[in-house]
Amino acid sequence: SNLTLEAFACLAMAYARGGRHDEAIALSSRTLEHRREVFGDTHPDTLGSMYELALIFYWQTGRHDKSIPVLEERLRVCLQSLGDEDPRTLGARRELALWYGQCKRFEESASLFKENLDLQLRVLGEEHPDTLSSMACLAFRYGDLGRHDEAEPLLKRVLEIRTRVLGKEHRDTLRSMQNLAARIYRDQYRFEEALPLFEETLEIARQSFPEGDKLIGIILSNYGSCLILMERYGEAESMLLEAYGILSAAPGVAKINFEQSIERLAILYDRWGKPEKAAEWWSKLLEGTDPRTPTGWNG
Repeated sequence: SNLTLEAFACLAMAYARGGRHDEAIALSSRTLEHRREVFGDTHPDTLGSMYELALIFYWQTGRHDKSIPVLEERLRVCLQSLGDEDPRTLGARRELALWYGQCKRFEESASLFKENLDLQLRVLGEEHPDTLSSMACLAFRYGDLGRHDEAEPLLKRVLEIRTRVLGKEHRDTLRSMQNLAARIYRDQYRFEEALPLFEETLEIARQSFPEGDKLIGIILSNYGSCLILMERYGEAESMLLEAYGILSAAPGVAKINFEQSIERLAILYDRWGKPEKAAEWWSKLLEGTDPRTPTGWNG
């Protein structure tokens, strides 16, 4: 029954989170096979099982070798059976693009996000949350590829729409503000533009959300990384320690955000001439014990 398969899926994820990866893979694969037989290849539960299996493969090795082929097959199934514009196809393409980005296959990631964005603009419209997320993630990939002239107008457009539609205090608008500050201004050493935008974003976030909210931690981490580049090490330390405290405790933090908070503290102490402290944080990063989702929908 559907309830039994749901229980299998939940148990497989519990095994994986507990480090029992072989059992998790066996049970997840069995659940996927049964869901295909009962519901068909493109049922949301079947597609969900494929994503869960990819996630468990990643947790087993910390690499994407086995995960990516599962997600590529998932997209192929959707394209063959549902076509380009079905929401399930759009979702499968988005997830694969995110995972390509995580393993630094930036050209492929950008290509998929561009394809998705063009379809979403036609099917969903410019103001739809999924469209705006794709627009932001495409900008991130352009940034990774050094194509900042293409990334900047996309992030500014996302910010303009979210500010108008959602208001300046909305979580998504604040994410857009800090994305522009970090991904464009900080990364291009445009500190005179970065600092006031970081400051405004942090101030609004502290007023709008409870202490310890993960968004505050992410903003602090990015702001602190900007201060490292400016050699303002004391201020950076204060922000980055607070960011780590938040991101190590808050629920729902993506693996990349958590690991960045550790890496930035290690870099800070390296550049500040404090090698013993740097070594402590590099060691913490290398432990790699944090079983979080490898991708964060960070648009």
